[in-house]
Amino acid sequence: MKRYFPLVIDRLRNNTVLSIILCIQFLIMICCAVICFGELEITRLKHKMYEESHLSEFYYVAMTDDEESAEKINKAIEQSGAELMTFDTINGYDSFTDIAFYSRSVFDNVDIHLSKGEMIDFNKDYNGSVPCLVSSEVSKKYKVGGTYTIDNEYGRVGCFYVCGTVKNDLFLSEAYSGFYYDTTRIIAYDKNNIIDKTNSLGHFEMINTQGIDDFEESYSAFIDNLYFQPYDYYYKSFQKLEEEKIMPFVVLAVTFFGLSLTGLVSYSVVSARFTKRQNGIFCLCGAKIRTIAAISFMTVFTLVLIPAVVSVPIILKIKTDTDIGETTLINANGYFLSVAICAAVLAVSAAVSVAQINRKRIIESVKDF
Repeated sequence: MKRYFPLVIDRLRNNTVLSIILCIQFLIMICCAVICFGELEITRLKHKMYEESHLSEFYYVAMTDDEESAEKINKAIEQSGAELMTFDTINGYDSFTDIAFYSRSVFDNVDIHLSKGEMIDFNKDYNGSVPCLVSSEVSKKYKVGGTYTIDNEYGRVGCFYVCGTVKNDLFLSEAYSGFYYDTTRIIAYDKNNIIDKTNSLGHFEMINTQGIDDFEESYSAFIDNLYFQPYDYYYKSFQKLEEEKIMPFVVLAVTFFGLSLTGLVSYSVVSARFTKRQNGIFCLCGAKIRTIAAISFMTVFTLVLIPAVVSVPIILKIKTDTDIGETTLINANGYFLSVAICAAVLAVSAAVSVAQINRKRIIESVKDF
């Protein structure tokens, strides 16, 4: 294969400007496609987890300082038979990391998938530590199976035992958005209430009405007064915002894919004379069709390899140092898919070029030049 590389370089050098333009177009397309694929993938996973956890049956419980209203709400929850779920959030070891404390009922009612470790064992003592699950970035600092003391700006928070890592960094939002993507989050189960939550960032309550017949009809007055607020309503509103956020990247990816196809056609047309003549000379010198095909496909490989390699540090930069990376699931799946699309498009072009070789008319084709 090494002996073919000079011929590949010769082909690319014959159309230097077009080769560079095509590489740049593929580079932009790959980066946009990775972001677009990440958004689509995370949207699909969010919806899947939403359905698995039956969140359409969940209601937010209004927080009120009015004792009479609070008593009415608590009595209604008790009478309905709905299971109450509570959330408390405090600052973690830095300003970017929150620690959310879920009640046992949250873990019982919500599907939480793990990529590493195991789910919290609610009957285990953990030697006085608070069991928790962490996101991907936090797991780099706090390893699964380890016990760590966490401090924040207010002082000592407590000791935490890391049971596992949350898959795809998808956590149930206690703030009106279904599941959301967060690479810097800890969720814990404080069974014995040993953590001081005085400086809480927020306290939320929800109820799961799954299996309760005619809940909406029976408690319509509470829903009308916003004491019980349908989780589904806020989820659908948030989904519209998510769609608006992803559309620019979809447009960019499609646009540059179209430009790349246009560039490919231009590259094929401009290089056709040179390629046809070169293939004719190869045939006259006794080269086999598979040899010519190998050179053509190595040219394709080079045109894809350059933007594929250059895009890696750019994608990593987007993933780690931008706002997009904080809210978008950027992974290898989108990268390999976009590179495969580029390679497939170029491979078809190369296959057409090889298929046009006609040994019976090869001398005439060379004479034309």
